[in-house]
Amino acid sequence: MKQFALFGYQIQYSLSPIIHKKIMEYLGVEGTYEIVDQKQFMRIDCQQFSGCNVTIPHKAKGIELATELDEHVQVIQAANTLVCKGEQIVAYNTDWLGFLRSINQSDWRNKRILIIGAGGAARAVYYGLQQLQTKITVANRTLDNCHFVGTADRVISLLQAEIEVAAYDYVVQATNQDFDWLKQAQYYYDLRYTVDTCDQNGLAMLIHQAILAQEYFWDCEIAEYQQLAIQIQEEIKNELNRKTKSFFTCEGTNN
Repeated sequence: MKQFALFGYQIQYSLSPIIHKKIMEYLGVEGTYEIVDQKQFMRIDCQQFSGCNVTIPHKAKGIELATELDEHVQVIQAANTLVCKGEQIVAYNTDWLGFLRSINQSDWRNKRILIIGAGGAARAVYYGLQQLQTKITVANRTLDNCHFVGTADRVISLLQAEIEVAAYDYVVQATNQDFDWLKQAQYYYDLRYTVDTCDQNGLAMLIHQAILAQEYFWDCEIAEYQQLAIQIQEEIKNELNRKTKSFFTCEGTNN
């Protein structure tokens, strides 16, 4: 049985194991998927794991551990999926396409987009949106970290983003910070799947990038990925709703 894992820090409540289990059930394959919560990510043991996903704060480290980078990782300079192939470790990035699959791409094409952040997720979103010929502005606290932004696009401060936010067709929040002024956005997409004060959160993206990762893990292609993603998203929402109702029911009986 193949073993897979998610490496990150302070991720014990991640939905990833549930999502990956559902995808493997769909594929009819036997595998496990566990969380490895550690502050330092030094290596992946290919004797134990056939592959893994890498999340905050280890996405840059994923590149260092790889012996081969796929073409998208070479541009984005962030990897969230590592696959063991014999003695080789191949790094992939499924965030950029996972993001594109989570939106109605025709609605976003040629629109004005503001991306907040300059980390691995922000770079992946930027790379994906470049495929749609959008007009992109990137806002970040440290402007020097926005070196990935092309000359045709803009880099601005967070203060300037607050002033301009209502002028953009879509705003993508790719940091772990909260900004009250995002309420002024015409359309606010938060990559965090736990946020419910936005027009769209990152749950669909999380599911789509997991589907892509499983394709790399098992060297297969899931043709009906959109239907699978919708099914998993509905199942997760139903499970979370049941847990919430159960929690409040128990709270009520204790009063």
